[in-house]
Amino acid sequence: MKVVVADDSMLIREGLARLLSDAGCEVVATAEDAEGVLREVALRNPDVVIV
Repeated sequence: MKVVVADDSMLIREGLARLLSDAGCEVVATAEDAEGVLREVALRNPDVVIV
């Protein structure tokens, strides 16, 4: 499952991305703001976006 993780806190964003990766998800991108999320979703076509 391809996942994009978005949060304005780097600590939360990277921690959640690591947990998801360890659980077998493919974290294809992270973003810190709405513009970044929209850009990554358009580029990577994820199955799930966690905001």
